[in-house]
Amino acid sequence: GEPPGGAARRRANRARSPEGSVEADEWRDDAVVAPLGPSLLTRVLAFGFGVACLIHLRLNPRQALPTVKTARDLEDMRVAGEMAARVIEHLEGVIGPGVTTGEIDAAAAAFIRDELHGASAAPLHYGGVTGGALWQLGAPGEALCASAHLASHALRVALGLVAAVLGARLPPALLPALCGFPASVCISVNDVVCHGVPRAHQALRAGDLVNVDVTVTSTRHGGAHGDSSKCWLIAGPLLDTVSPGDEAAEVALVAETTRATGAAGGRRAALALAARAALFKGIATAHPGVTLGEVCAAVEAEASRRGFASVTAFRGHGIGRRFHEPPFLVHAAPRRDDDKATRAAAATVLRPGMVITLEPMLNAGGPEVIVGVDGWTVRTADGSDSAQWEHTVAIGDTVAGTRVRAGGDGGVSGSRDHEGPAVEVLTRRKGEVVKSQ
Repeated sequence: GEPPGGAARRRANRARSPEGSVEADEWRDDAVVAPLGPSLLTRVLAFGFGVACLIHLRLNPRQALPTVKTARDLEDMRVAGEMAARVIEHLEGVIGPGVTTGEIDAAAAAFIRDELHGASAAPLHYGGVTGGALWQLGAPGEALCASAHLASHALRVALGLVAAVLGARLPPALLPALCGFPASVCISVNDVVCHGVPRAHQALRAGDLVNVDVTVTSTRHGGAHGDSSKCWLIAGPLLDTVSPGDEAAEVALVAETTRATGAAGGRRAALALAARAALFKGIATAHPGVTLGEVCAAVEAEASRRGFASVTAFRGHGIGRRFHEPPFLVHAAPRRDDDKATRAAAATVLRPGMVITLEPMLNAGGPEVIVGVDGWTVRTADGSDSAQWEHTVAIGDTVAGTRVRAGGDGGVSGSRDHEGPAVEVLTRRKGEVVKSQ
């Protein structure tokens, strides 16, 4: 309908028009009725998008080349790595049958806040456009973050339902969450490969395979990060009490797990032990002068030898005062059809002072994965189980301290011997067995 007084305004416009043209009438009528036309709206939206991108880049800076850490950097990262290990050690007493993944996340968040002074959980709000900025505002910002999370995820679910009805597939990145990852740790259960979002209603059951991925940043140590993850078999024995690659001990552990949790639990334990062995094959291979491609080929070879597939869609990475730094490494041997960035990373020659995460993800079925409508949770495409272990490692023996050194049998051992190539596991946990005695 026409707004009140529209005819009078049109007559006035025609009287003022030099030629009384239709075009002049239409232009003036639009100017009166719709002063905020599409052109101005487009500019406003473009400006808002540009500001959001600048905030995102500020919170998630990029760099082009791998960094070689100084002795001070490594000292700071050692502290951050120890913090991450302590969080996982604390969760040993929390994880069990009937506990929800939301409760595990809350326990990790409380431990970081109350026990690790000057530390914070790096995953919380990671990847968000505005989450980090809002969080700095204190309680009001936290409330805004919570509201943005609810609105963003509700919209994702609604669009996902509409897409399902229409037979379409909703791109996971269609609506990036405003505040980023909504929890302090990633918790992945059974067929979840990585980036599992903790849920208040998701209770663990006997035989479940659970991975908790912890990244801590220490503001007291220049923002250094420590990144590590571990698998648990619920109601079964601990899986890191045998040496990685000691297959006789692994067989006994799988048998014990089967007796305690059933056949499915035993199969999951075998998968988790294979992922751990693949991780330590990579650690044993990593030393100065070796390429990342060689390290990752060793990881994939161990996975394939045991009959499992190494996921290539998600990668390990450099780490330091930023959560994710180059190089970004695929846990698989280099291939002819790799893209340019993947080939460049595989060709990276390890140098003393480089720090990377090795975090192989092994699937019981194929390597393909899918990302859920929440934009975070990654599952196996075929519904098979998945397992992951992770450590942050420093290349070369450039600083004093206990190292995990490559042994002649391809295993690893703790040592203070500074001779020969070595890597230092910055996130090694107390009681973690890395070599048969």
